[in-house]
Amino acid sequence: MSTPYYWIIDLSIPLAMFALGTLFIVRPPKKINSWMGFRTVTSMKSQANWNFANNSAGKHWRRWSLMLSGIIIVSKLIIPIDEETLSLIHMGLSIMVMMAVVPVVEKELKLQNLKKTKR
Repeated sequence: MSTPYYWIIDLSIPLAMFALGTLFIVRPPKKINSWMGFRTVTSMKSQANWNFANNSAGKHWRRWSLMLSGIIIVSKLIIPIDEETLSLIHMGLSIMVMMAVVPVVEKELKLQNLKKTKR
């Protein structure tokens, strides 16, 4: 049986993603800034891009954090390898999922900007 310590460690990034995702949806950063929010070159070009990117990133992080939490819980219950190794795998997977939102939101921003220019 796993110790509670490894459960906390393994679920820390998905929980942080869910909390930040909720924050970005409910109370997104109002103005473009260089310290808080979804900060990429494209998202910081205009206030409309900034608002869209933060909202979109928040939605993705919330959705993906729930899926990631499910994967982690199921794998902890059925994969018979030592806790340390499994925890390292979970942390690596969590970081990859957390960072995967960047290209997805960037693509959405480009599609949104293309739609605006065609109008």
